[in-house]
Amino acid sequence: MDWEAVAAIAAIVGLLGALLGWVLSEYRASKTWKLELQRFKNEELVREKDELRRNEVHAWTDRGIETLITLSISTRYPELVDEADIGERMIELSFASSVLVEQGRLFFKNKPHGDFGKEKPSAFQGLRPKILDELVLAHQIALRWRGSDAIAKRKLSYLAHGALQRFVSLAQLEVGRQRAASDYAAAGGFGINIDRLLSGTALEQVEYWERAHIIQGAQARWHSAN
Repeated sequence: MDWEAVAAIAAIVGLLGALLGWVLSEYRASKTWKLELQRFKNEELVREKDELRRNEVHAWTDRGIETLITLSISTRYPELVDEADIGERMIELSFASSVLVEQGRLFFKNKPHGDFGKEKPSAFQGLRPKILDELVLAHQIALRWRGSDAIAKRKLSYLAHGALQRFVSLAQLEVGRQRAASDYAAAGGFGINIDRLLSGTALEQVEYWERAHIIQGAQARWHSAN
């Protein structure tokens, strides 16, 4: 027997086996890498969609706040607007609030509640989300304003202000930041009473502005340090 030939064949077989093992290992590694890459892409796509939805909801809540605060100020201080103009403004607000309600249904779906609204299309079945209720209330206030007497208008004004506060509170839960970038900005304020500031002594006014100056100085030092 030619032992040298046998040894050569064995070496070739071993080399081929090692080469095959390396190929299989690389294939598995490549397959794993592709799976990881696809998983990463899927997660990134989900994050992008979530961020896009967040931005869209944020823009929607901005329009909602603008509509509600316009309604609140217009009903609370009607003397700021001419009678003819406020009637036209209420018509505009009734349209704006109604549009915001229907746009909001894209972000906030009705909650199923037995057979309630079952005869309606799917987007209108069940209970309407609370955040949309405030805009519905704004719509109804705007429609009711022109035909109301002074007492009713005062009540409508309170309702408008409450709707604004509740809407902002719900919007803050939905799109508000969990933590402010600056602790100074998030610190509790002093409370503002313009009548006291205007009628107070010069010393009180100086103390107020000195406190504001201290905060501004602290903010400047924080920004320079960061």
